[in-house]
Amino acid sequence: MGKEKLRTTMYNHNYSRFDYASTSSAQARIQSELLTSRLNRNVSHETRN
Repeated sequence: MGKEKLRTTMYNHNYSRFDYASTSSAQARIQSELLTSRLNRNVSHETRN
């Protein structure tokens, strides 16, 4: 009983850590894409003027 509970706790801990890592990397990628698109828009706007 105790060993089974420990195993599920370990699994949940590992899964939540992996989930956090994947979501944080996705957020970082989205943020960098937004930043680059904003920079590109500013550059194109300045060159037009």
